[in-house]
Amino acid sequence: MKELRTYVPYIVKNTIIDLRYNIRQYIGWLLINFALILLSYFIVNLISPSEPDKTRLFFQLSGYLLFFWMAGVLYYSSLLFSRRGFILDITNLPLYVLVNVHIVSFLLQFAAAFTFLVIVMLTDRIELNMSLIGIAYFIALTYLLLIPSGILLSLLEYFSQHMRRNVIILLTVIMLSVSILWVPVQLPALVVKILSLNPFYFLVNGFQTAVVEGVSVFYKVPLHLLFLCELIFVYIWTFYLYRKLKDEITGK
Repeated sequence: MKELRTYVPYIVKNTIIDLRYNIRQYIGWLLINFALILLSYFIVNLISPSEPDKTRLFFQLSGYLLFFWMAGVLYYSSLLFSRRGFILDITNLPLYVLVNVHIVSFLLQFAAAFTFLVIVMLTDRIELNMSLIGIAYFIALTYLLLIPSGILLSLLEYFSQHMRRNVIILLTVIMLSVSILWVPVQLPALVVKILSLNPFYFLVNGFQTAVVEGVSVFYKVPLHLLFLCELIFVYIWTFYLYRKLKDEITGK
C-alpha cells in the first residue's frame, strides 16, 4: 500500500491522459447510459406509471450503472498486456497503477451517469430514501475489489489466447447473477442467500439497497464480514501471483 501511495500522482496524471485520448469513447458510453435511463423511464411512465414500479426501475438502473463501472474496468484491464509495448515498455508503470487508471476513468463516468439518474428521479417527483454513507461505502468497496480483480485478469491474459472472449463470458455471467434484470424478491430466499456469497452480487445489491432503502443496508452484518474476508483473500492471492509473475511478464 505504501508503494501504491507513491504512485498516486502517476495515477492522476495517466487518468487525465487516458480521458484526453479516449474522450470520444467515454462520452459515447455516457450518452448511451443517458439514453438508456431516459428510454427506461419513458417506457415505465407509458406502461405502468406507479411509484413502486418507478422505484424498482431506479433500483435496477442504479445496479446497472455500478455493474457498468465494474465491467469497463475488468474488460480493459484484461487487455493491458495486448498493448504491452505502449503501456509497459514506454510508461514503465507497475500493473496495479495502470489498473487504477481504468478504475478512476470509469468511476468518473459512473458518477456522471448516476448523478443524471438521480436528477431524473427527482424531476419525476419520486421520493428517495438514499443513504449517502451507504452509497459512499459501497463505491469504496467496489473500488477495493476492482484493484485485485483487474490485476488478476491482466495476469491471466498473459497466459490465455482467448482472453477477450473469456472476459465477455465472465461479465455476462456476472450480469445475470446480480440484481439488474431481476429483483431479489422474485427469487426464493435460498437462491438469494447463495447469490449473496458472490462478492459482485453483494456490491451491486448493497449499492441498490443503499440507494432505495437507505441505512437498512447495514443491518446484514454477517454479509459484510463475509465480503471483507473474501476481499482479504483475493488481495493475498493476487499480490502473491503478481510478485511471482511480474518479472517473467515484463521481461525484467
